[in-house]
Amino acid sequence: RSLAVRRATTLASVIGIGLVVFVLAGALMLSAGIQQTLGKSGKSDIAIVLRKGSDAEMASSIEQPTLALILAAPGVKRDASGSPLGIGELLVVATLDKVGVDGVSNVQIRGVPENVTQFRAGVQIVDGRAARPGTDEVIIGQRLRGRFKGLDLGQSFELRKNRQAQVVGVFSHEGSSHESEIWADIDSMRQVFGRSG
Repeated sequence: RSLAVRRATTLASVIGIGLVVFVLAGALMLSAGIQQTLGKSGKSDIAIVLRKGSDAEMASSIEQPTLALILAAPGVKRDASGSPLGIGELLVVATLDKVGVDGVSNVQIRGVPENVTQFRAGVQIVDGRAARPGTDEVIIGQRLRGRFKGLDLGQSFELRKNRQAQVVGVFSHEGSSHESEIWADIDSMRQVFGRSG
């Protein structure tokens, strides 16, 4: 009877509790989604080497001679022929126009060597083909497809001023965060973004 008498207070309490539950559930879903996506990007047998003082890939840079020393270090896994299993990559951010809305957003572009699919197990080309080394061809993660102008199979976009990149393939990587990246030839990326050596 008291609930019926105090309708306004009861309704406010129910709505307040409902909002708290909704916000908590939303935060837990967001946290689980981030852990699932970023967790799939890492593997227990793969290490990322960063420059001293860097806390992320974007803030780190290691020169080519140092990369050779790292790969020659003891503890680096080797293939059947005795060659070290490791690659150097280049990570930059480009600003691209969104599709369907006004505005731009940052997209990560990863410069990778030709053998990246051998090193990163689980990468599969789901449409098109792999990019040829030494060209301005790129492959895009399937989560980027169609979300930005020029990011679909057969389309092109501007890497830097007056430098177009052609999308020749779409890849998946077990639902990891790499599916939200553009992969290009590392040597071309070094030239385009002035990161030689």
